[in-house]
Amino acid sequence: MHRKYIRGIFLGEVHPADSCKFENEEYEKWQNEFTKLYREIQALLPDDKKKKLELLCDAHTAMQTEIVIDGFCNGFKLGANLIAESLYFSDK
Repeated sequence: MHRKYIRGIFLGEVHPADSCKFENEEYEKWQNEFTKLYREIQALLPDDKKKKLELLCDAHTAMQTEIVIDGFCNGFKLGANLIAESLYFSDK
């Protein structure tokens, strides 16, 4: 079972990030707040400046993506180290 899962990750058949769902009240609250503020700011801007707001949001999304990826990698390493330590080392 576990070997099939690891193999699936290696072959690109399993995408761990797909299991991340943001379907909770807290996320929805902040998403709605972001959308409201984005639309308010966009309405204040002249057309030639609206693209800058979009680029700002894209850059922020890219930064957040990098933070999430880094957190995932660090969590994976931590989990792997915990497993290795529990399997190969003993406190005797």
